[in-house]
Amino acid sequence: MVRVLCLHGKRQTGEIFEHQLNKLCRFLSGVAELEFVDAPCVLTGEMVTGDAVVTRSWCEPKDGGTRDSYAAGDDFVRRCMTSGGSSYDLLLGFSQGALLAARYVMLQKMNGEREYGPPVKAVIIAASPDPRRVFPEFVASYLYHMPQHDINRTGFLGAVPSLHIVGEKDAIVDPAESCSFAEACRPQSELLFHAHAHSIPQLRSVLVSIKSFIERIAVYTGERGETEKTEATLERENDDDDDDDSGSLDAACEEEIGLVTSMYGEECVQRNKTPVVFLPLLLDGVSDEASDMSLSALRICMTLPRRYPAELPKLDVVGGPATHHVFFERWKLQLITKTLAYLRDDLGVGNAMLLPAMMFAGEQAASDVAFLRSVMSAKASA
Repeated sequence: MVRVLCLHGKRQTGEIFEHQLNKLCRFLSGVAELEFVDAPCVLTGEMVTGDAVVTRSWCEPKDGGTRDSYAAGDDFVRRCMTSGGSSYDLLLGFSQGALLAARYVMLQKMNGEREYGPPVKAVIIAASPDPRRVFPEFVASYLYHMPQHDINRTGFLGAVPSLHIVGEKDAIVDPAESCSFAEACRPQSELLFHAHAHSIPQLRSVLVSIKSFIERIAVYTGERGETEKTEATLERENDDDDDDDSGSLDAACEEEIGLVTSMYGEECVQRNKTPVVFLPLLLDGVSDEASDMSLSALRICMTLPRRYPAELPKLDVVGGPATHHVFFERWKLQLITKTLAYLRDDLGVGNAMLLPAMMFAGEQAASDVAFLRSVMSAKASA
């Protein structure tokens, strides 16, 4: 079960936020456990007679109200993430709470596990202002501590995957600002648009997208945990052969990449420190029509972790619609989830996965060619 710490927006409470996401909580039952907390700063002057609730904030005024201090909020989230028997896997933040989620990721990277615990597995950021505008000095300090080549390679939040939920009619946070921050987090970020205002609407399309994102993170989280257990056991039992095993694993990976390049050419592999392999998503004969030229650009992208094939590759689909298409993004997440499940449950870690992943994903995509034709020809977002 994935544990999610939920951070409400300004002028809310954990109880209010939980009530707003009640349908999401039920929809994620069996997949994720959402826990809601109250921000530490009580908004003064908000208590009135009757049944009104005192609301809260993650920051408090500083320097005569000219600046906001997030110290109390940062410390509260840190304590939530590091206290107790097990930490949370994901952070879900709405509006001001989304800023705190982003701040926690940055603080963890700057200060390390001793103070902030292990890195969070992912963040869901809804209706968020751009942290680069809200607290530029803090961001400047973060960027100073982060090597520029890491930011360029993995995005603003490093290797932490992020789902950014943006309301097209949001009148409180400019949707363009939310999108700009999501773009800065690429290639680890995903965008989810909805046609509503400053909210996380409990529409089925939104719920399905959130669930798909969490399920995919759960696959990676579970696989990493099993891999670490397996490696620890092997180290205890085969201490003397550890170096030889590591070398053979690298050789096996290189041999598999060599087979792929012999079939699809050297251009299908980016031989970085972390190799990335791009293979055709649709198999030969599926998109032969002249009108299917755009479909031939679709690629399944496989990023190979250091311990591959003892650890699953990270999957993505690239070459999609030029403009954001909600239904394509949802389809892509479902395809990735199915393919990862196939690699984990049917094929099994430790085996060559590149060509089997391409074949499985290609078969799935072949049954949806009509849908793919429609979205690839769309001129605007759904």
